[in-house]
Amino acid sequence: MRKLLALALVSLMAATMAQAVNSPYIARVYDFMPAPGQFVNQNPAYQPGDTRESINAKVEASLCGTVNGGPISLGSYGGYITFGFDHPVVNKHGYDVKIYGNAFQSAAVSDMAGGSCEPGIIMVGVDMDGDGVPSAGDKWYEIKGADYDRCQHNFEVTYYKPDENKVKVPHERWRFISDIEYVYWMSDDVTIPDGYVWRNTFHTQPYWPLWIEDTVLTFKGTRLPNLSVDMSANGAGTSWFQPFFGEGYVDNLPNDQEPGFKIDWAIDESGNPAELDHIDFIKVYCGQLDYCGWLGEVSTEVCGAEDLHPDAEPDEPGPGPDDFTFTNGIIFVNEDRYGPNQGSINYYNYDYDEMEYNVFAMVNPGVKLGVTTQFGQLFGDRLFLVSKQANSSEASGSTVGSRLAVLDAVTLKQQGSVLRFHESPDSVYDGRAYCAVNNDKGYISTSGGIFVFDVPSMTVQGMIDGTQSSATGDYNSLYRGQCGDMVRFGQYVFAVQQGRGLHVIDPVTDAIVTTLSFPNIVTVFVTAGGNLYVANNSREIYDYSGGPYEANFTSIDPVTFSVKEVHELGGAYGAVSSWGAWRARMICVDPHAERVYYSYDEYQNYISCYDFATRTFTDALITLPDGVEINWDGTVERQGLYSSAISFDPHTGDMVVQTTEAAPLSYQNFNHNWVLFYDANTLGLKRQIRLQDAYWFPAMAVYPDVEAPTVSIEEQVIGAGREQVISLLDAVSDADNMSSLAVTTAVSGDENVVRATVSGLELHLVGLTPGRTTVNVTTDSNGRLASTSFTVTVTNVSIPGDVNMDGEVNISDVTRLITVIMGSVLCDYDPAAADFNGDHTINITDAVMLINWIMNN
Repeated sequence: MRKLLALALVSLMAATMAQAVNSPYIARVYDFMPAPGQFVNQNPAYQPGDTRESINAKVEASLCGTVNGGPISLGSYGGYITFGFDHPVVNKHGYDVKIYGNAFQSAAVSDMAGGSCEPGIIMVGVDMDGDGVPSAGDKWYEIKGADYDRCQHNFEVTYYKPDENKVKVPHERWRFISDIEYVYWMSDDVTIPDGYVWRNTFHTQPYWPLWIEDTVLTFKGTRLPNLSVDMSANGAGTSWFQPFFGEGYVDNLPNDQEPGFKIDWAIDESGNPAELDHIDFIKVYCGQLDYCGWLGEVSTEVCGAEDLHPDAEPDEPGPGPDDFTFTNGIIFVNEDRYGPNQGSINYYNYDYDEMEYNVFAMVNPGVKLGVTTQFGQLFGDRLFLVSKQANSSEASGSTVGSRLAVLDAVTLKQQGSVLRFHESPDSVYDGRAYCAVNNDKGYISTSGGIFVFDVPSMTVQGMIDGTQSSATGDYNSLYRGQCGDMVRFGQYVFAVQQGRGLHVIDPVTDAIVTTLSFPNIVTVFVTAGGNLYVANNSREIYDYSGGPYEANFTSIDPVTFSVKEVHELGGAYGAVSSWGAWRARMICVDPHAERVYYSYDEYQNYISCYDFATRTFTDALITLPDGVEINWDGTVERQGLYSSAISFDPHTGDMVVQTTEAAPLSYQNFNHNWVLFYDANTLGLKRQIRLQDAYWFPAMAVYPDVEAPTVSIEEQVIGAGREQVISLLDAVSDADNMSSLAVTTAVSGDENVVRATVSGLELHLVGLTPGRTTVNVTTDSNGRLASTSFTVTVTNVSIPGDVNMDGEVNISDVTRLITVIMGSVLCDYDPAAADFNGDHTINITDAVMLINWIMNN
């Protein structure tokens, strides 16, 4: 494991410290994102044309290279700044970093610790991916302040951009408050009423960050309790006392009383000590949601920061299990050898073009996976692994692994596990697959049914009614009515059950909507073009009695659940059915075209292809290379496919194929294994890696999710009573994942103006009454969220071609349309009707089409 990235990082850190004298002050501001507040657009000052980058540069100029610059205001709760030094900060197990604010002791209440303090929460980051900037591959930890136990954790607040021209609502008593309904906010805590960031007479500029185009801002983190007291006579709101909190916060104590914080105080999401050797980044965010009369909202100020030992060297420069990350390569899940071994993970490292072996065991000392680890899904920040058994004999007293293991997606450290899916001792169901519903819930398919898994508590919540089988734990019952592959697509989860068909499950209610009968179902999958298919094959994997067999791909409408079309496969070329010894989906979907790759026979040394667009099957599209064993007749054994052997690497574009020397000849040897890399365009073999000899029985490849998704929709114009349909395939983009698998929701800002609904992969907008509103769209692509907002204008007239809005379509509309095209519009017109051909552009083509329509009608 000597070549893993963390070793290089720590070595580089030690070398850098030995050669240079480091600055103790901030060297780089990576990001500044204030929440709405009275000093926003003032500290620093916004100028027209400023961007996020230019504002960051202004903040950097104010804070860098000085012990106490600024102040930089973070706005209301959640507003943050992220910065770093010109070197990693070493943990010396004392006070390591001091962050300066502008808190002060009250002279009026000198016998009490407090006065003016606006405490901020501290986060520290470690550059896990080595790119030198905070990014998705890094790990963040909270500094556990002295008042951590009385804080509210995982608190979320959302702010909505105000209309600067709205009518102000002044405070009934406090004349210095000009608008008590200025910036609306709401939290995820139902016990806290929604509120506003008030506007005062001292700061009249917009409180929303003007360089940010978003109209909605959401912040999440730890929230300190509100302790501020109005000490003015008769509640005049002009004299406030803010008690100091304990250590571990920013802008909480006067600078001459502030000792700083210790890296030893860093904790993970579960509250456990992080035990960090060093940190690379620091994030500070406002930790209170409070308002203090004429002082305004509580808003943390940052004036600078100092590394208290800038030239210190690390105590232990060598890497340990917590130093390794797995975001720059391929994670290979292995069944491993049944009996002697439990499941395992190997990791192919891009940087060194090498395979690292048994990495799960390396980063999880003393912990084991279950037996026959067959399935892996990386979703959000976690990797879910499903094994068939906990171990070969749970009563043996040997080390018991888990049927479901939940790992950190970056470090592969185990976060939780499930030994059994049901408490009853006669219900020892085999694990099959995992399907994430969202970051908080998933479904586990088993030989006995489908179970609901609650991710935050790491517990099984029960079985989905209607998915039960007759399995009780004995060998024969494990292979009757078992549930297998699942896919979250659109508004539903589609799940396969042996001998029955395709369950359509509502992921909100966890109830079956309907079950489509497919007695010979094998698997279910979604193509890049957003088409849902069921693979059927009446032949079991070990049935060598000869054909013909029923074999087809059946297309299903994901909204109506009706059969769209059936692609017959000639009886002999169906996707392999593995119910007799279940394995994860043995079909690979091309992420860029409407086709799939698979083998129609176990251990087949060919890869075949079916193209849905042309309805053609290509046999032996790829012939796998030779192995190494020599057969009795002098021929060389061939490499063959096993389990979910084919996949596409989203980062390199390669087709990746896992093989074992197991083609159906005489000297097959499962001890020999390879990984093959094919050019995705030419299908030519680029290179192959032979693994260390072992009975890996490779199950499937899992790819780190390092790119964030995006969703983008342009402004829309719709006539009243008309519907606009937007393809979400075009709107959503994700370099790591197919956009067809993203789950999108839409909310109309005004349901009286436009109705917004998502059906399948389409966003439907229905214009109801003339007006203008915003539609907010959120997409969940593999556990990572992206959102956008766009405006929708609903026009007065809804008749296509009625450009002049007189309720009729005639030659006067053509005249008006021509004047619009020529740029001499003298009065109102209906842009939805003017765009006659619906291509979002008004030009001479619309006039020609309108004339033809009038002449023909």
